[in-house]
Amino acid sequence: MDRMGRILCRDVADYSHSKILMHCSGEEKQPMNELLGHIAPWRRTGDERLHAEGKPVHDDATLLNFGQWYGSDILNNTESGALAEYIVAQAIGDKRVTEGVRETWDFYDVVTSDDAKVEVKSSAYIQTWGQKEEYTPRFDIARKSWDPTPSNAVRLSDVYIFCLHNRRVTDALYALDPIDVSQWDFYILQTSTLEREVPNQNSIGIARLNRLGARKVPFDQIRSTICEMISQSDSTTVT
Repeated sequence: MDRMGRILCRDVADYSHSKILMHCSGEEKQPMNELLGHIAPWRRTGDERLHAEGKPVHDDATLLNFGQWYGSDILNNTESGALAEYIVAQAIGDKRVTEGVRETWDFYDVVTSDDAKVEVKSSAYIQTWGQKEEYTPRFDIARKSWDPTPSNAVRLSDVYIFCLHNRRVTDALYALDPIDVSQWDFYILQTSTLEREVPNQNSIGIARLNRLGARKVPFDQIRSTICEMISQSDSTTVT
């Protein structure tokens, strides 16, 4: 199998024979000109090893080890954003958390069992870089477009969830624990409200969210609040 075939197929290392067994789920390899489209990710076990043509480069060089090395700084903006998506996905029961993978380039982040599409944004008062004062939380609400034409940018989710890690400078440093869901405030707002009130705005703060009627809820009320909002929206549409 050629190198491109290795990229597209799922590799399972059979180290007892020092070679790679390829599992392609019965799908034939696509012609080269079709490889420039979307390549769907697949869920890994974490046991996969860094290798050179099937030969492990180091016993500890696994995807699990990579994840611990890359993703442990969960106060960092990039990782905290992904963590916020994971927290919301757990709250609403998105099966991709346990059965699938995170799609980085989707037009929305998570989906409820009722197919409500949710965009997740995060911010915090305390950042990992050196600060002279607290950061004023703001959230990205810019329309998305993977097309070069700006006019094609859209917001395709049903609701936005703005996740604020609520620890302040008055809290002890050791109290900063982003995996404690009680340290997060969740502001939920229908996407239609953003489209109506701030259609061309690229970011938004807490005060403006409050004025727009965003509902602030704890972790265990995220799912029920989304369901209620969607239900109310459907009722309004029908009437």
